[in-house]
Amino acid sequence: ETLNRIWSLPLNVTWNPNNPYHCCSFIDDDWLISDYELGRLLHISKTGKINSIVPYNTIPYCATLFGTNILAVSTKDGVNLHNLNYKKTYTIFVL
Repeated sequence: ETLNRIWSLPLNVTWNPNNPYHCCSFIDDDWLISDYELGRLLHISKTGKINSIVPYNTIPYCATLFGTNILAVSTKDGVNLHNLNYKKTYTIFVL
């Protein structure tokens, strides 16, 4: 069998095979991409649109969602935990 593409989103990012980009499933079937090159998180909708771009204070290597409102982001300095408030928009708050 082959995989059928649902959607594709060009991100205009620099590819580094030694540091691949990481994505994780996010709230409401959306996605979160860690962009280590530009130090930001990209919130992608389930339909393949960029919902928001969040500048990150250090290089984010990998992000994952714990439960419904805790986002863990690994960086060169350790792991940061964030409380998510998503009543109207997805806003990341530092714990």
